[in-house]
Amino acid sequence: GNQGASMETTARVEAALKAVAGYLDVTIRTAFALDSLEGGRHAARELFSSGPAFTALICTSDFMALGAMREIRERRMRIPHDISVTGFDDIELAQYSCPPLTSVQVPRDRIGQRIWELLDPSRTTQLENRIVVVPELVVRGSTGPAPLA
Repeated sequence: GNQGASMETTARVEAALKAVAGYLDVTIRTAFALDSLEGGRHAARELFSSGPAFTALICTSDFMALGAMREIRERRMRIPHDISVTGFDDIELAQYSCPPLTSVQVPRDRIGQRIWELLDPSRTTQLENRIVVVPELVVRGSTGPAPLA
C-alpha cells in the first residue's frame, strides 16, 4: 500500500516505474516504508519475502538505500555482484558507504538560489509557474551488471 508516502516520494516512484517500463524483460515489484534507514531495511525485507530473487533495488532516498544495503549484507549477499542498489539525493554519506552508493544528485544550491531570486521583487519581472532542474546520476560502486541467470 501507499499509505503515508509523501508527494515527493510518490513522484520519485512514478518516475522510476516510467523509466523501466520500456524494458520488456523487467519485472517490477514495489514496497513502501518510512523514508529512513530502518524503512529501507523494512522495504528490502518485504521484497525478499514477496517473490523471486531480484537483481536491482531503486530507492527513493539515500537513507532508504543505506538501510536496504544493510539488509542485503545481513543476508550474505554482495553489492553489486548479487544486487545493485541506487539511492536519491546524493547525501554526503553516500560516497562513504561500503560500497559507495550510486545516487541521483539534485542541484539543491541552484534550486535555493532560483527560489531566492523569485522572492526578490527587484529581480523578478514575471513569475514563472514552472522551474526545471536537471538531476544527475552519480555512478559509484553499488551498481553493476545484473548477475547471469
